[in-house]
Amino acid sequence: YKNGPEYNKYYFNDFYKQLCSRFLKSHGRRYRLTILGVCLIALIGFAGLLIYHFLNEDVFYVDPFLPERTTENMLTDYIDEILQNIIDSVGNKDSILVYKEWYDAVQKGNPEALLYLGLSNYVGYGCEPNIENAINWLKQSAKLENERAQYILSVCYNRAIGMEQNYDMAKKICQKAANKGIMEAQYDYAIYCADNYNSKETYKWLYEAAEHGYPPAQYAIAVALSNQANTVEEAVTWLEIAS
Repeated sequence: YKNGPEYNKYYFNDFYKQLCSRFLKSHGRRYRLTILGVCLIALIGFAGLLIYHFLNEDVFYVDPFLPERTTENMLTDYIDEILQNIIDSVGNKDSILVYKEWYDAVQKGNPEALLYLGLSNYVGYGCEPNIENAINWLKQSAKLENERAQYILSVCYNRAIGMEQNYDMAKKICQKAANKGIMEAQYDYAIYCADNYNSKETYKWLYEAAEHGYPPAQYAIAVALSNQANTVEEAVTWLEIAS
């Protein structure tokens, strides 16, 4: 029984001799050159993939720093703000009377009133809160390409508010609203792109939302840029804007 460094050296040398005699020396020179060529081609191919990845690497890397997309509470705040602006424009009228006027406007073909009815039913302005009715009015408004209704519906689909969750539909409608300049939708759509590891599209839409003045997008860009030495100053600028 042998053990220790001397034995290990002996064992390795014996293994190498066996390998040479049974494999390398048992095949001709052409075979060995073929094996060497295959290994060389594989190595070149791997190096090519690394070079391709480096040359085509996105400017930004999608880090998991993005906050989640619009929540139900955030949506309620968004609807409250829109509705309050509408209410301010009609003066100190009774909410039930205002709701009736909007309903009558819908019957006369006013597409904007569809959105107002959807918002009213969502929060209970001039009527009892009714999420099913809200979704119905909002769907009609979205079909007429109202961007605010589309954004609200995208959140409802994503968060399963008043309907079954449908991620694909949420993303599709969100993109429509984003294309029409709704900054909240632009931010949400950026996160949809991040979900698919598409950093170019992610940052395209983050910048869209940030330039429209959406603080979460501005902060997200600041965090991303701070991870790169040559963009720290730009990161500080975005952070100051966001704050």
